[in-house]
Amino acid sequence: MKKNNDLGLVISSIVIGLLVLPLAIRIILKDYSGKTKNFFINEIKGFCVNDVCLSKDNDNYFVEYKGVKVPADNEKVINFIKLISKIKLEELVSTNPERFKELGFDDQKVILKVDKQELEIGGMNPSFDGTLVKDNNKIYSILLILNKVNLSSFEYWQIKQLTNLPKLEIIKISAKTPRNTIIVKDNKIIDRISNLPVVKYLPVITIDEKNIYSYLIEIRDNSKTIYLGRGKVNGKNVYWASTDRTYYYEILANDFNLLTAKIK
Repeated sequence: MKKNNDLGLVISSIVIGLLVLPLAIRIILKDYSGKTKNFFINEIKGFCVNDVCLSKDNDNYFVEYKGVKVPADNEKVINFIKLISKIKLEELVSTNPERFKELGFDDQKVILKVDKQELEIGGMNPSFDGTLVKDNNKIYSILLILNKVNLSSFEYWQIKQLTNLPKLEIIKISAKTPRNTIIVKDNKIIDRISNLPVVKYLPVITIDEKNIYSYLIEIRDNSKTIYLGRGKVNGKNVYWASTDRTYYYEILANDFNLLTAKIK
């Protein structure tokens, strides 16, 4: 009786194994074909597009090109990382090298690099709702728009707005001058200080420390300080703004005058 039971267990195990094996094989094949896994296998902490590289230092991202490293637009970088982390190579378009050029893969290569993984960026896909990318001489279509001209540009990743705060989230704005502090109620000033564009990053500047203004913007669960002042770059007078007195940005003279005229 015991032998029969043992034989029954063996037969049952073999049957179950035969039933499960095809499913296991399908799962394994799918995993290694890239159809169920994201292309970038590791957590993305930074990346390069050709020679333009983005990396994180403490809570801020920086963009570097040919030895020049400047603060990057954190929101833009974070959103891009979220998008590319979901890339899957599922829709194969071509493996024919003769078609590569017409599909946007020419001598001017644009390579997205994350750790040791690389993905070449081509043109738009045939339906114009995504981008063609190349991996191991295979071209795939992904449902993500990747503008290779922008992505490989050093300027594209740099900060264009020092502040971009929704007015509805602002509780109070106060301005501090070398002599006094006032509560700001002028709508033009509120609009500009909450959405302050910059001309460019200033890696080297001589600051006039005697005349520095600051705005304290109180928002929900947080606050932000904007510093304003004058300085010189290569002997030329410039107007600057900063959020931390570490990184300085040139701003327009009109914006500086608007923000300081009533608080001098």
